[in-house]
Amino acid sequence: HWAPRHAALVRRAPARIPGGDMFLQRALCCCVADSTDANVAKIDIVAEGYSGEAGDRQVDLIPAVSSLEEEDTSPQPAMTFVVDLSSDEPRKDNFGALLFDDGEVLEIAMVRPDGPIARYNESAEENKDVRPGDLVVSTNGISRQPLKMLAEWRNRQSIKCEICRPMRFNVFIDKSGPLGINVVHSHPSKGTSLVLDSISEGPFTRWNDDHPGTTVRRLDRIVAVNGASGTPESLKAALQSSSGRTQLTIARKPQH
Repeated sequence: HWAPRHAALVRRAPARIPGGDMFLQRALCCCVADSTDANVAKIDIVAEGYSGEAGDRQVDLIPAVSSLEEEDTSPQPAMTFVVDLSSDEPRKDNFGALLFDDGEVLEIAMVRPDGPIARYNESAEENKDVRPGDLVVSTNGISRQPLKMLAEWRNRQSIKCEICRPMRFNVFIDKSGPLGINVVHSHPSKGTSLVLDSISEGPFTRWNDDHPGTTVRRLDRIVAVNGASGTPESLKAALQSSSGRTQLTIARKPQH
C-alpha cells in the first residue's frame, strides 16, 4: 500500500515552480503500521500534481525484450558527455526540456520536439543525444546546486552542460508485503523514473543484505518494473499490481 507523506519530506520545491517547467511530485511511502496519522495511513496510489499541456503525455509501460528467467544483475556502465546549447534569447522553457530537481542533479523528464535540445539532437554524435532520463550534473560550471543550475537554463542565452546517462542494473525483490520505500518524481505523466528518497526495512534491505555488490541506495531511480519502462504514474501502478518475485531496473547517477 502507498500513502502520502508530509510535504516536509520534499526538501526543495512545491508541486510546480511558477513560471518554469520543473515539477516535484509529493513523496509517497509504503507503510507497515495502520494509523490514523496521515503520514502512515494506508491508501491506494493516487496521482497528484499539475496537469500538463496536451500532446506532452508520454506513453504508458513499454515492454522490454529481456526475459525475467535469468537474473542478470550485471550493470550497464554510465556515460557522460558535454552539450553546448545556445539561443537568440534567454529560454524560459529550459531550452526545450522539462527538468526535475532531485536535490542534487536535474533530470531530463521530457524533450520538446521544437526546442534547442531537439535541434541539437538532430546532429548529435551517436549515443550523445539528450534523452528523457538523462541527468544534468553540471551547468556552466555549477554542480550539486540544482536551483542555481536551473537559473542558468532559464536566464542564459547559452549553456554548457555535463550530461550523464546513468548506470543501470537489475534487482529482484520478493514483493510479499510493504516495500518500505519513499519515492519522489516529476509530473505523473512526464518523466521516466521514481526516485528513492528513503529505504526502510523490507524487500530492498533484504536484497541489499544478500547482494552487497548491487545494493540499492537513496536517490537511485526505478526506471522499469518487470522489464517495462514508462511514466512515474505507470511505474507506480506496476509496482502496486506486481506480486512475488519482481524485477526492478535501477538507474544510478555517478558519485562525486
